[in-house]
Amino acid sequence: SQIVNEKLVINVPISRQDIKNDGSEVIYPVIFTNQGPDANTYTLLLDGAGWARLRLGDSNVFVLKPQESKIINILASTTANAFGEQIFLATVKSNDKVLKQIPLKGNVVAAKGLLAAKLKTLLEIILIGIVIAIAAIGFFFGVRKLLQSGNEEIPDETEGEAYY
Repeated sequence: SQIVNEKLVINVPISRQDIKNDGSEVIYPVIFTNQGPDANTYTLLLDGAGWARLRLGDSNVFVLKPQESKIINILASTTANAFGEQIFLATVKSNDKVLKQIPLKGNVVAAKGLLAAKLKTLLEIILIGIVIAIAAIGFFFGVRKLLQSGNEEIPDETEGEAYY
Protein backbone atom coordinates (compact mmCIF):
# COMPACT_ATOMS: atom_id res chain seq x y z
CA SER A 1 0.00 0.00 0.00
CA GLN A 2 1.15 3.47 -0.82
CA ILE A 3 -0.50 6.41 0.87
CA VAL A 4 -0.51 9.19 -1.69
CA ASN A 5 -2.13 11.90 0.42
CA GLU A 6 -4.64 12.07 3.27
CA LYS A 7 -7.37 10.97 0.85
CA LEU A 8 -5.96 8.39 -1.56
CA VAL A 9 -4.37 5.00 -0.87
CA ILE A 10 -3.00 2.97 -3.77
CA ASN A 11 -2.30 -0.74 -3.45
CA VAL A 12 -0.32 -2.53 -6.15
CA PRO A 13 -0.37 -6.27 -5.36
CA ILE A 14 1.69 -7.20 -8.45
CA SER A 15 4.37 -4.74 -9.51
CA ARG A 16 6.65 -7.11 -11.48
CA GLN A 17 5.76 -9.87 -13.95
CA ASP A 18 7.21 -11.87 -16.82
CA ILE A 19 5.88 -10.72 -20.19
CA LYS A 20 6.32 -12.96 -23.23
CA ASN A 21 7.30 -11.17 -26.42
CA ASP A 22 4.56 -12.89 -28.44
CA GLY A 23 1.88 -10.25 -27.90
CA SER A 24 0.08 -12.04 -25.05
CA GLU A 25 -1.11 -9.79 -22.22
CA VAL A 26 -0.46 -9.78 -18.50
CA ILE A 27 -2.56 -7.94 -15.92
CA TYR A 28 -1.34 -5.55 -13.26
CA PRO A 29 -4.21 -4.82 -10.85
CA VAL A 30 -4.09 -1.44 -9.09
CA ILE A 31 -6.46 -0.80 -6.17
CA PHE A 32 -7.47 2.78 -5.41
CA THR A 33 -9.16 3.64 -2.10
CA ASN A 34 -10.60 7.04 -1.23
CA GLN A 35 -10.24 7.58 2.52
CA GLY A 36 -11.27 11.22 2.39
CA PRO A 37 -14.65 12.75 3.31
CA ASP A 38 -15.43 13.87 -0.27
CA ALA A 39 -15.73 12.22 -3.66
CA ASN A 40 -12.71 12.75 -5.93
CA THR A 41 -12.02 12.32 -9.62
CA TYR A 42 -8.78 10.63 -10.66
CA THR A 43 -7.07 10.09 -13.99
CA LEU A 44 -4.69 7.22 -14.72
CA LEU A 45 -2.17 7.70 -17.53
CA LEU A 46 0.23 5.05 -18.88
CA ASP A 47 3.66 5.35 -20.47
CA GLY A 48 5.15 2.17 -21.98
CA ALA A 49 8.44 3.81 -22.99
CA GLY A 50 8.14 2.32 -26.48
CA TRP A 51 8.66 -1.32 -25.54
CA ALA A 52 5.16 -2.10 -24.22
CA ARG A 53 1.59 -1.81 -25.47
CA LEU A 54 -0.54 -0.77 -22.54
CA ARG A 55 -4.28 -0.49 -22.09
CA LEU A 56 -6.73 -0.23 -19.23
CA GLY A 57 -9.56 -2.60 -18.38
CA ASP A 58 -11.77 0.42 -17.54
CA SER A 59 -11.84 4.11 -18.32
CA ASN A 60 -8.76 6.06 -17.34
CA VAL A 61 -10.94 8.65 -15.57
CA PHE A 62 -12.94 7.50 -12.54
CA VAL A 63 -14.69 8.93 -9.49
CA LEU A 64 -14.27 7.49 -5.99
CA LYS A 65 -16.86 8.24 -3.33
CA PRO A 66 -15.76 8.44 0.32
CA GLN A 67 -14.48 5.07 1.60
CA GLU A 68 -14.91 3.52 -1.87
CA SER A 69 -12.33 1.27 -3.52
CA LYS A 70 -11.89 0.51 -7.20
CA ILE A 71 -9.64 -1.96 -9.00
CA ILE A 72 -8.23 -0.81 -12.32
CA ASN A 73 -6.50 -3.48 -14.41
CA ILE A 74 -3.52 -2.43 -16.51
CA LEU A 75 -2.97 -4.84 -19.40
CA ALA A 76 0.54 -4.98 -20.83
CA SER A 77 1.93 -6.81 -23.85
CA THR A 78 4.92 -6.59 -26.14
CA THR A 79 6.33 -7.92 -29.36
CA ALA A 80 9.47 -5.83 -28.98
CA ASN A 81 12.96 -7.17 -29.33
CA ALA A 82 13.75 -5.79 -25.89
CA PHE A 83 14.61 -8.48 -23.37
CA GLY A 84 15.13 -8.41 -19.65
CA GLU A 85 13.61 -6.14 -17.08
CA GLN A 86 11.79 -3.09 -18.44
CA ILE A 87 9.85 -0.38 -16.61
CA PHE A 88 6.67 1.47 -17.48
CA LEU A 89 4.87 4.17 -15.51
CA ALA A 90 1.32 4.57 -14.34
CA THR A 91 0.69 8.21 -13.43
CA VAL A 92 -2.20 9.12 -11.12
CA LYS A 93 -3.55 12.65 -11.48
CA SER A 94 -6.32 14.63 -9.80
CA ASN A 95 -7.32 18.14 -10.89
CA ASP A 96 -4.40 18.20 -13.38
CA LYS A 97 -1.96 17.66 -10.51
CA VAL A 98 0.29 14.57 -10.51
CA LEU A 99 -0.33 12.70 -7.27
CA LYS A 100 1.84 9.64 -7.82
CA GLN A 101 3.90 7.88 -10.47
CA ILE A 102 3.85 4.13 -10.02
CA PRO A 103 6.73 2.23 -11.64
CA LEU A 104 5.70 -1.21 -12.83
CA LYS A 105 8.20 -3.74 -14.09
CA GLY A 106 7.96 -6.29 -16.84
CA ASN A 107 10.60 -8.93 -17.42
CA VAL A 108 10.45 -9.52 -21.19
CA VAL A 109 11.17 -13.17 -21.99
CA ALA A 110 11.18 -15.10 -25.25
CA ALA A 111 7.96 -16.94 -25.90
CA LYS A 112 8.57 -20.66 -25.52
CA GLY A 113 7.55 -22.63 -28.54
CA LEU A 114 8.09 -19.78 -30.99
CA LEU A 115 11.13 -21.55 -32.47
CA ALA A 116 9.31 -24.89 -32.37
CA ALA A 117 6.36 -23.39 -34.27
CA LYS A 118 8.67 -22.04 -36.98
CA LEU A 119 10.48 -25.39 -37.20
CA LYS A 120 7.17 -27.24 -37.48
CA THR A 121 6.07 -24.95 -40.32
CA LEU A 122 9.38 -25.47 -42.12
CA LEU A 123 9.09 -29.26 -41.79
CA GLU A 124 5.51 -29.17 -43.10
CA ILE A 125 6.65 -27.23 -46.17
CA ILE A 126 9.49 -29.70 -46.80
CA LEU A 127 7.11 -32.66 -46.45
CA ILE A 128 4.64 -31.14 -48.91
CA GLY A 129 7.52 -30.56 -51.35
CA ILE A 130 8.61 -34.20 -51.07
CA VAL A 131 5.06 -35.46 -51.70
CA ILE A 132 4.74 -33.24 -54.78
CA ALA A 133 8.14 -34.45 -56.08
CA ILE A 134 7.16 -38.13 -55.63
CA ALA A 135 3.85 -37.52 -57.41
CA ALA A 136 5.63 -35.76 -60.30
CA ILE A 137 8.16 -38.60 -60.64
CA GLY A 138 5.36 -41.19 -60.62
CA PHE A 139 3.45 -39.22 -63.24
CA PHE A 140 6.56 -38.92 -65.42
CA PHE A 141 7.32 -42.66 -65.35
CA GLY A 142 3.66 -43.55 -65.82
CA VAL A 143 3.35 -41.39 -68.93
CA ARG A 144 6.68 -42.74 -70.23
CA LYS A 145 5.52 -46.36 -69.81
CA LEU A 146 2.21 -45.54 -71.49
CA LEU A 147 3.99 -44.04 -74.48
CA GLN A 148 6.39 -47.00 -74.75
CA SER A 149 3.55 -49.52 -74.62
CA GLY A 150 1.78 -47.63 -77.42
CA ASN A 151 4.78 -48.21 -79.76
CA GLU A 152 4.78 -52.04 -79.45
CA GLU A 153 3.66 -53.94 -82.53
CA ILE A 154 0.47 -55.88 -82.32
CA PRO A 155 0.96 -59.39 -83.73
CA ASP A 156 -0.89 -60.28 -86.89
CA GLU A 157 -3.85 -62.63 -86.38
CA THR A 158 -2.72 -64.82 -89.21
CA GLU A 159 0.33 -65.90 -87.26
CA GLY A 160 -1.73 -67.16 -84.34
CA GLU A 161 -3.11 -65.84 -81.14
CA ALA A 162 -1.67 -62.74 -79.51
CA TYR A 163 -0.61 -62.99 -75.91
CA TYR A 164 -0.16 -59.95 -73.74
